[in-house]
Amino acid sequence: MRHSSIRAVYTYWNQLRAHRPAPLRTEMDPRALARELGDIFLLEGEDDEMRFRLAGSRMVHALGDSLTGKPFSALWEEQAMAGAREAVATINKAEEPMLLGIRVPDHTDIMPAPEQPAPRPSTWLNLRPLPGPRIERRRATGLAGELLLLPLRHPSRSGRRILGAFGLFDPPALPRTSPARMMISGGRMLGRDAIPLRGSDLLPGNGERRGHLTILQGNGPGPAVKGEQA
Repeated sequence: MRHSSIRAVYTYWNQLRAHRPAPLRTEMDPRALARELGDIFLLEGEDDEMRFRLAGSRMVHALGDSLTGKPFSALWEEQAMAGAREAVATINKAEEPMLLGIRVPDHTDIMPAPEQPAPRPSTWLNLRPLPGPRIERRRATGLAGELLLLPLRHPSRSGRRILGAFGLFDPPALPRTSPARMMISGGRMLGRDAIPLRGSDLLPGNGERRGHLTILQGNGPGPAVKGEQA
């Protein structure tokens, strides 16, 4: 996490949840995140139809769109929508936070038009294993940043809740004049140690050393080999 708002929101959320997978929606206190409110948003709904309950002013200005009431898919370029939906579904199912690297491909509309045409940028072929030929511009304009997605619990109401934080490393000085859409440049899950690992049926404390191997007794018919130890 490189952006200061992203770090602050994650730290506050992580403190609230303590040893739980996620804190309650009612435990959130906006006063604790007063400096970051402009970068915060809240999603509500189901996996395939989560919508913005609110969106901070800095996020709205940077993307040029009043997001309240709009679907989460409104943030993304068409190529990124499937990944965005998968991220939301994963967070809601596993109750684990996720950090996405984001990129706004073009922000020329927030800058005055040049008096003379800019020199044509050089191009090169993209050698990544993607279907079909693709050309990329070395000097293509764009903004990079991070998007944080944090699960919330709200047992008294139906539907899911996700607390989000949006941060650009070099935000535009002026609000956009038309809506921008984003791409996903990467992503990773955070805080997996908050949820105990399950599925192996291994019983802690029953390890037995046999040479360079550790044998752990499980619930099955025989011992299971865990693997080598240095």
